[in-house]
Amino acid sequence: MSTRNRFTSREIFTGEFPERGFDRGESGLPDFGNRGTTSLNGEAGQIPRTPPPFRILHVIPGLDPARGEASRAAVEIAAMSAADGMAPTVAFGAPEWSVSAVEREWTRRYPGVVFRGFPYSFPSRFEASAPLMTWLSGHSRDFDIMQAHSIYSLMSLQACSLAASAKLPYILRPLGSLDPYDLTKQSSVKYHVFAAWVERILKGASFVHFAARQEEANVDTFGVNPTRKILALPVSAPEWAGDRARFRRSMGIGRQDFVFLFGAQSDSKEGPELLLPAMIQAAVSHSDAHLVIAGLGEDAFATELKAWAAETSLADHIHFVSRASFTSGQAKADVFAGSDCFVLPSRFENFGMAAMEAMAYGLPALISDQVQMWQEIVEAHAGWVYNGSSQSLAAVMEGILNDRSQIAITASWARTLARKFEPQNLRSIYRAAYQAAAGRVAAENAE
Repeated sequence: MSTRNRFTSREIFTGEFPERGFDRGESGLPDFGNRGTTSLNGEAGQIPRTPPPFRILHVIPGLDPARGEASRAAVEIAAMSAADGMAPTVAFGAPEWSVSAVEREWTRRYPGVVFRGFPYSFPSRFEASAPLMTWLSGHSRDFDIMQAHSIYSLMSLQACSLAASAKLPYILRPLGSLDPYDLTKQSSVKYHVFAAWVERILKGASFVHFAARQEEANVDTFGVNPTRKILALPVSAPEWAGDRARFRRSMGIGRQDFVFLFGAQSDSKEGPELLLPAMIQAAVSHSDAHLVIAGLGEDAFATELKAWAAETSLADHIHFVSRASFTSGQAKADVFAGSDCFVLPSRFENFGMAAMEAMAYGLPALISDQVQMWQEIVEAHAGWVYNGSSQSLAAVMEGILNDRSQIAITASWARTLARKFEPQNLRSIYRAAYQAAAGRVAAENAE
């Protein structure tokens, strides 16, 4: 390994990399800025050569499905740009033993995207990856722009710092981690250990990518005023047509019964402790009401939730669908088809891809006002919003059960809203944002 690509321990932990150039050439310009029209024999003004695709590097701390929206959105953005003729690479972290298997699985699922895995290194608690830094130091010139999908991960912080040193423009997608609610978690680490570092990478970012108006409006940027862009996350249209009758038969749910669907992860922030009491209260006078909880794993959270449900007065009306049956394919489509309303009672959600996916299947959404897409959903008449308390949630659920005449029209509006977020409707917006950011930085580097 050449000396220029080695890092000191201080550089690795603080992200203070010297400006070494990292083989990007004298000007530091990305290649796309210098592409001219040339002929096949090298002479100007003759048969044009097709310019190489715009090259994007996405950096994400991990692709574990338990990360939910964080990893899924990054991959969906990469796949969308690949379909638009760009050349995306996803660099992700993983335990060393699983890197190759994860690369193969995601490459199989998204053949248009290059996946490169890097093992975590010390301090792995903060998702550091020295192998990623070494690789990026030698390959920064292979990309026109980088997007980091996270802030409070050493992989992201280090990658942004190194990109700045290499004059590679970068974009930050904070995933809601700049929201005051999220900053209360491990606040001493965020405000004291990482504050200066976060401030520095916010200053250097081409722009900060927010997924919704509410996310952009409710942030603490540590006194920095970075360029901000609101770019909705892509949510693909359903690939499978669900079978409503088949799902209901498998669950023992009647044809005319009403089903609320909760897509759960192993994360208490999604509010199941609010949902179960609200369901019990709302269903007192509605014996045909059911709750389906889909997507749980086999961890302690799932075990506790199932035990809690079994002790309620509605035990026979609460049903569970495994994570394996709610990941993709026909089984997942059947779950959506067999339900009537999607419920997302999260205490915090920076976009709400789960709700948007449900709306793509034609389910209206009932969400808390802490899901930061709530304004868009209300304005589109695509669902209902409650104020965060179990009593408020119960009142809205009971109102839906009392007047079901609005379900069909609300479902129609939900499907209409979801279509706006389909990849083909967002590609040109993302392309323009990426190319403008890369072009602006290239011009600054040339001065």
